[in-house]
Amino acid sequence: MANQRKRPRKVQAQHISRPSATSSVSNGGRGSGRAAFVVSGKASSTSGAPAGGLRIVAFDRDLRTEQTLGEARTDPAGAYRIAYAPEAFRKAESGGADLLVRAFDAKGVRIAESAVRFNAGADEVIDLLVALSQKSEWERITLAVTPLLEGQDLLPDAFTDADIEFIVADAALDREQLAEWVWAYRAALAQPLVAPAPSPDSTLAAMRTVGDNQSGGMRASRALVDWIFYFACARNASPQDVVELLARDTEELLAVARRGVAANQVPASLLEFLKPLQAAIDRARVDRHLQASVQGEPARLGDILNTVARDWLDVNQRRKVVDLVARVDVEAPEFQDQARKSGLSARDARILTRSLRLAKIADGHLPAITALQPLLTDDNDATVAGLASVTPQRWLDWRAPASMPAAVPLSRWCSPGR
Repeated sequence: MANQRKRPRKVQAQHISRPSATSSVSNGGRGSGRAAFVVSGKASSTSGAPAGGLRIVAFDRDLRTEQTLGEARTDPAGAYRIAYAPEAFRKAESGGADLLVRAFDAKGVRIAESAVRFNAGADEVIDLLVALSQKSEWERITLAVTPLLEGQDLLPDAFTDADIEFIVADAALDREQLAEWVWAYRAALAQPLVAPAPSPDSTLAAMRTVGDNQSGGMRASRALVDWIFYFACARNASPQDVVELLARDTEELLAVARRGVAANQVPASLLEFLKPLQAAIDRARVDRHLQASVQGEPARLGDILNTVARDWLDVNQRRKVVDLVARVDVEAPEFQDQARKSGLSARDARILTRSLRLAKIADGHLPAITALQPLLTDDNDATVAGLASVTPQRWLDWRAPASMPAAVPLSRWCSPGR
């Protein structure tokens, strides 16, 4: 047992965890027949939230010295249990140890200490109040995981289910929260918002800074903002699909970020980035419409614009077109006027109107739009009257499944005036 007790203290100092050693010390030798004393309890933050993942160490306090009796980690509910044998303390003249319990955070900083319980009984309960109200869920997970990544070519996006299970057991983290933390990092890679997609070096460097401010809540680094934002979304039952998530109203997503701060799920400093996040979310949503569609999907707006020419309209003009199409129906009398107010020339406004009408006729089927667009050559005409020159056989050729979706009736392609 003596060797088992020494091992985790050395390991903790190196910021490396080994569940087998921790478990053995937590059990205090249960099953050996020698563990006759137990101290247990719960660690809670000043806000009343359970403080999971803390290192709890029990000591026997003497006049000028103290001996370590055992240690454990608090589970997600903040509970701990340390069993120790009579041989662990030198109090032959009395009935029990003069018991002292301390709590340490992931960086080994002492954050709570109990009063001494003299001549402790065989089964003592000592609860601890720790100053963790400033540490959000995201911070606590990051502080627990960061030491495990040191010296390894591994970042959260590469975590397997086995990695997650190990970390949950090793650091006493909540599995669901850790899985959402991992998803949020992957989301930040897939769709950067405020910051560029993080690189391996920048990620680990930023993670190391999370616990630097011991006296208050962290100030979110810009490099971590996207990760923190996506974690707030995941913790508040938002869809864990970036495309589906960012399709939601921007104000709704910002409200989710505020709820995450209020529930101490994410650092309060996230609130400093709400304006940049708002602009980034809107831009990401717009750019999504301008990206190429996946095979089998209806054509996106960017696909439709590219059927005119791939370099037709610059990026800023295309973003304004996305906003215009969201606000005004193409058949509305004011559509072309609004297009010109958005910065398009009168000619481009007509071409845009005509192309969107073509897309409606083709039911968003990109091969058909691409094939028909060259027939509309009169830039002074916003209608699709040019399709009247198409022969019946050509319509039938396009009606084939490879060219046109079966759901589009032939009459819709040949309607007078279209």
